[in-house]
Amino acid sequence: RRRPLRNRRSPERVLLPLSSQHTPQGQWRSRRFQRGLLQALVVSGFPTLDTRSARGWPGGVGATHSIEWVTIPAPAPALDGPGVGVRFQAQALGAAIFARTEGCWASRDKIYFDCTTGGGANLLPPDGNRQVFALDPIANSLTLVFQSGGPAELAKPDNMALARTGDLFLCEDNPAALTEPNRIIGLTPEGQVFEFARAVTNPTEFCGVCFDPNNHTMYVNQQGNAEGGALGVTYAIWWPWKRRRRPDD
Repeated sequence: RRRPLRNRRSPERVLLPLSSQHTPQGQWRSRRFQRGLLQALVVSGFPTLDTRSARGWPGGVGATHSIEWVTIPAPAPALDGPGVGVRFQAQALGAAIFARTEGCWASRDKIYFDCTTGGGANLLPPDGNRQVFALDPIANSLTLVFQSGGPAELAKPDNMALARTGDLFLCEDNPAALTEPNRIIGLTPEGQVFEFARAVTNPTEFCGVCFDPNNHTMYVNQQGNAEGGALGVTYAIWWPWKRRRRPDD
């Protein structure tokens, strides 16, 4: 599974869905994207809402707001610098601002994504430990489902996957891993977090978590660090992933 493209240098993000088409063979072509429609998410009634701080989401954890989509008429991806680039074009049209959106998982009726440094005290640079949002593309709504109170709960989440139990599993990308081991943290449908796995022999970040088509086996990697002598590793984890609720995956 391909990891989402991202630019780690940017302190803020906007959610940008790209509508396009593919060839009958299922192979994507760059020229197709040139004909697509690039849109950005706007929180209705809150133009250019800045969600990056702990108080940035109106109503806090659990609050749901309607969303709209605005079209960026002439995207300029070649421009990327202070005040210029696609994200600033989107913000000028009222698009919401998020802190380092990285992990994303589409279930049957929702799209989950996390903000690695969202939910902190400061906007610039964002210094939080994590936020998780759930987007409902049918109802056109967005909910803040979790916001970490500190690194003990969840530190710098990145890739994620939804199990048939209804739990989200979040891979930490914690730069302080030499003192605080990277972990895989579970987030229950009720909003509770639990530690599922912890790095012991390899301090590098977990990534690429996913499940087999039958939802019986979790696959997850550790990136490794050749210079530091840590090898990349892929794990297969068997577990009784029993349904506790009606899943949406």
